[in-house]
Amino acid sequence: MNNKKSIIIRSALCALMAIVLVALIVGNVYANKYFDTITEFFHGADLVYDSEELEKALANSSALCREIEEEGIVLFKNEDMNRNSAATDVSPALPMSEEELTKVNVFGWSATEKGWVAGSDGSCNANNGANKNKIAGILKAFDQAEIGEDKKPVEYNKELIAMYEDFRIGRAERRGLNGHDQFFMLIEPERSAYDKTGANGKTILENAKEFSDVAIVVISRLGGENNDLPYFQLKNTTGKYSDSDTLPRDDMRTYLDVSTEEEDLLKMCRENFRKVIVVYNGCNNMNLEFLDRFDVDACISVNGTGQTGAFAIPDVLSGKVNPSGKSTQIQPYDLSTDPTFKNQGKYSRTTGAMSYLEDIYVGYKWYETADEEGYWKDKTLEVGNKKLSGYEAVVQYPFGFGLSYTSFEWTVLERSPAAGEEITENTEFSVTVAVTNVGKVAGMDVVELYYRPPYYEGGIEKSSVNLAAFAKTGMIEPGQTAKVTLKFNAYDMASYDCYDRNHNRNYGYELDGGDYEVVLMNDSHTQDDCEGASVTYRLTKNLKFRQDPVTGNEVRNRFTKYDVIRKNEAGEFVKETVNAYANCATDGSDSTQGKIDLLSRSDFAGTFPTETAKARTGSAVNDAKGYVPEVEEVTEKITTSVESNLRLVTKEDGSYFSLSELNGGLKNAKVNDELVQKLGDPETGYDAPEWETLLNQMSYDEIFKLVQDGNYYNVAVESIGKPKLLDSDGPSGLNRHVAGVGGSDKQNWTMYCMPVVIAQSWNTNLSYSFGLSVAAESLSSGNNGWYAPGANIQRSPFCGRNSEYYSEDSLLSGKMAAESCRGAIANGMNVYLKHYALNETESGRIGLFTWASEQAIRENYLRSFEIAVKEGGANGIMTALNRVGAVWAGGNRALTTEILRDEWGFKGSVVTDSYCGASYNPIKQSLYGGVTLMLGVGTGDTIDKSDLTLVAAARKAAKDIIYAWCNSYTISKNHDHSQDIIKTNVGTFVQGEKQTPYWCIGLIALDVVVVGGVGVATFFLFRKKKVKEETVSEK
Repeated sequence: MNNKKSIIIRSALCALMAIVLVALIVGNVYANKYFDTITEFFHGADLVYDSEELEKALANSSALCREIEEEGIVLFKNEDMNRNSAATDVSPALPMSEEELTKVNVFGWSATEKGWVAGSDGSCNANNGANKNKIAGILKAFDQAEIGEDKKPVEYNKELIAMYEDFRIGRAERRGLNGHDQFFMLIEPERSAYDKTGANGKTILENAKEFSDVAIVVISRLGGENNDLPYFQLKNTTGKYSDSDTLPRDDMRTYLDVSTEEEDLLKMCRENFRKVIVVYNGCNNMNLEFLDRFDVDACISVNGTGQTGAFAIPDVLSGKVNPSGKSTQIQPYDLSTDPTFKNQGKYSRTTGAMSYLEDIYVGYKWYETADEEGYWKDKTLEVGNKKLSGYEAVVQYPFGFGLSYTSFEWTVLERSPAAGEEITENTEFSVTVAVTNVGKVAGMDVVELYYRPPYYEGGIEKSSVNLAAFAKTGMIEPGQTAKVTLKFNAYDMASYDCYDRNHNRNYGYELDGGDYEVVLMNDSHTQDDCEGASVTYRLTKNLKFRQDPVTGNEVRNRFTKYDVIRKNEAGEFVKETVNAYANCATDGSDSTQGKIDLLSRSDFAGTFPTETAKARTGSAVNDAKGYVPEVEEVTEKITTSVESNLRLVTKEDGSYFSLSELNGGLKNAKVNDELVQKLGDPETGYDAPEWETLLNQMSYDEIFKLVQDGNYYNVAVESIGKPKLLDSDGPSGLNRHVAGVGGSDKQNWTMYCMPVVIAQSWNTNLSYSFGLSVAAESLSSGNNGWYAPGANIQRSPFCGRNSEYYSEDSLLSGKMAAESCRGAIANGMNVYLKHYALNETESGRIGLFTWASEQAIRENYLRSFEIAVKEGGANGIMTALNRVGAVWAGGNRALTTEILRDEWGFKGSVVTDSYCGASYNPIKQSLYGGVTLMLGVGTGDTIDKSDLTLVAAARKAAKDIIYAWCNSYTISKNHDHSQDIIKTNVGTFVQGEKQTPYWCIGLIALDVVVVGGVGVATFFLFRKKKVKEETVSEK
């Protein structure tokens, strides 16, 4: 019995040791396969943060961040301080006098160092690295301000700040990126906190009143990736909190409404201080109705200020900087009047689905069109001392609104075509405006040009007002004049008729016959009073754009079924139905529930969304979820592993780099300039004959690894001399935090203002400079690619990622994104324009069914990408994690190939947004759809060499990845840098010393210990058995 038991024990131990050995072997195999990724996770990428070139770039970027903020701050309110007195002279609250500003009270917990919002959570989160101590909030900006001739700092009430810091030192530890609502915790002490005893036995409020009669109130709101803003408030009014606590919750207010504590604070300040100024510092536009309710004297919106943007605040308050920013979202008094309100974010949508019921009527296009149709005529509102009606009772500040410390007058100098002329498909509209500063201080102005198209009830849906062009002046001295010219073309006014609503058998872009008014406006609601501000043009008959005007390629429905008339073999004309992509229309019409209920101008009252749309289900939806695109079958094997002498990069002496050298540590590298420029030429490079030779040199494994392994890089390829190229987030400047890699604490890249601040400047030159500057930092530290800019629009104020995007308007967003792309590429960096497409919902975005009409998709959600591709030369795209309709965006060939490449003419690399496993991002669907690079460490499924069609798709994807780098290099080499604020040394490789992989040493030590342990255990296990057997035989 004992012998049997001994055998069982020995067998179990042997099995255990076998399992340990197998696990060790498998671990070593994977450690070898993912050596670079594991090394980067523990030690960081081979990036350099202390080079002389980087220091120059950082100094430039820091100054640019401040300049962007100076032009991007929006002055929403600036009341006459004599408005409630008998005085007749006008005395605006801002700018403040030197005497006022050198001593102020700063109220609001958000004013503290830990409360100030410099950036958002997620891929915009650049504030954790070595640069975190460089970030300035309002207090640091006041400390370092230079007010007046004596250059005095702004002295603020330290007792107030100490009270806030004692109340709570920081925000919640839990991140919005991880889906935690505690991230949105509102931190503000109750009103009674100001009645506590302070210095000299007086209350904190009494001391504040003695300190200054000016109250600057800071209010902030957070936002970020993977978590939309809540429709409730979680509040911390005690200062005490741990992540396990349950916070008081106010379900009567959204996160973007003012809280009761903030109301009490504003009321207290209004009752006790002569001048009350609000500084709004947040990621998303907040409901600002409280400005009127509490009769606030002035308000500036600074949004996320980045690293140095806050230094602009005292300059704006003092008048040293004249604010010239304009809003990029409309500001209603009540956020529930927005048609997206019932279908946005995780708190107002069906689980797993989002429906864009508002159709094309997003932001100002809704509010202005509703006003045109008389939808607001019965609205009234009493707020503060105002009694409002109609549009004014609904909209507090229009889109494109912003005040200045001076006044401007516009004069139309030239216009073409002349008023009343007929519009043709080739018409280019141009207007030159003289902008004269008629005020007393220097300032900059923004000229906005809109068009009003004809609308026919029941016809194509159209907004009554649409931004067509804009231009910002330079600094204009009092009495001086500057000229700006604004241009757009007929195609820019075209509507996309996906349903043939005007019954002319056309499914595509077109202009209805009728009158088109082109109007110079101060904002989306206010026409300028200059002579000739409005001109009307005539189109006598419908005008169709069946081909893209830039590429000449066919444009047709991709996401909506439509009918065509064809001639059959018998010579008869017959009607055929062409199904939507994947046989499942994005408007839900192929689902069991039918088409989603879209808002329509023909009946706003009857179609305004009042409830959350139901999910779309059925066989068509289920079949489309895993739809693999149909592509032309390939029957011949690709050529691989051919010995040839084409190399993208060589050593100085012409010899070739090894794979380990290409993976890091390139010293004395020389770019094959002639070859790379042939391959990267934007006009002829993609079809260069050298591609065939170059690609034939690559092995199967090299092709597959290049395509499948793209975790914040694209891998080295030894056979063609391609180095490993690193990529980084994000829209507010480079960072690698979301990558989860080591070395994040060493990052010292610039944290710029949020992109929305760039857009609020309405200055495309600043956006271009932003791209240049990010690229300069990138290449001088060894990084090559940029997961940015963000070209999605701000569909709703509650989208978690609004801070990464520019505007609710697709034209403004597209122009800004295009210039950032153009600047980055001009300095040699690859861009990945993101998130393509319909990624306006963050919560539950992975696999989210997104239902919308093709008209809305093209006019609102793709147009900004289209502009950035055509005008900005974007050579990279990042797809979205959601579905477009029922099909994952990255595997959606209609989106990522047929529109992006075939219609717009895009050439370059398309990377996934993260990698969610083979079940959701299968390699075949990805490559057939148009993806070239998987943002992950390998993929869960492999490329079968016997699948000739899939292998050919992988080879094309490899070409696209390589082309993007060659294209940026070529453009930079041939770009005129004479007017650029900074230039990079493109073609040089900046890489740090290779990190000692301590994890690898640890693994080797583990191998030795485990193998040795198993050996020793085996020896003693069987030795003991032998001893026992000898003992028995002796007996």
